[in-house]
Amino acid sequence: MALILFSINANGLRSKEKRQSMLSWQNDILCVQETRWDDSLVEDIKKDFVGQIFSSNGTPRARGVAVLIKTDRVTGVNLVYGDKEGRVIVIDCMYETKNLRIINIYAPNGEKERKTFFIEISKWWEGNCVIIGDFNVAMTPTDVSKNNVFKGDVSRGALKDLIITKQCLDIWRLLHPWERAYSRRQIVLNRLKQSRIDLSLVTCEVVKWVKSAEVKCIPKSLGEGWLLFSTKTRGTIKIWTTTDQSVY
Repeated sequence: MALILFSINANGLRSKEKRQSMLSWQNDILCVQETRWDDSLVEDIKKDFVGQIFSSNGTPRARGVAVLIKTDRVTGVNLVYGDKEGRVIVIDCMYETKNLRIINIYAPNGEKERKTFFIEISKWWEGNCVIIGDFNVAMTPTDVSKNNVFKGDVSRGALKDLIITKQCLDIWRLLHPWERAYSRRQIVLNRLKQSRIDLSLVTCEVVKWVKSAEVKCIPKSLGEGWLLFSTKTRGTIKIWTTTDQSVY
């Protein structure tokens, strides 16, 4: 059976109705950014959730990341690290015979802070690793729409250096070198601006398992953009990026 992993910036996941909708999706592992959870809400969610929840909380108004394990086919699950700012959580697990590290991130908006963040979390990039989530920076000119300006960004340079050093690849871009797909959409001065800032970086060994990567769309009410990662058969992975067609 397929192992399916979703990642989504939820733009807040305090609403029970919204959580129930999201948890009804067919997946085995759900990575969420901008949960805006607190400790008491996490305890309430655990009462209704069948599976394991690991979270690093921000505030009820900002940040927060979580990984929800929804299947017993994922074994040996271990929380390696979670910061106290609601920015990163690191999980080790096993599926079939494969060890897998999942790093779910919500990078800062500020350029200098984001550079420091990428450098700090890179110490966890090892083994069969997927670094997934909201990176808050577009990596190439192809990742922004015509109404955007592809500006210089010191965090982008730092991230590119780390990708080389850690031997990682942006798997969607690898499989779609010339395609445009966006995970953030905004109206600024009556102009639609779009960018792909939600990424899935994988280490070289994981690249060998990837079969395909596609773009999907979701309602605005469910979040900004998400990625899907699934193993259809032993040694095969699919990754899809999903964007919100609604304009906000």
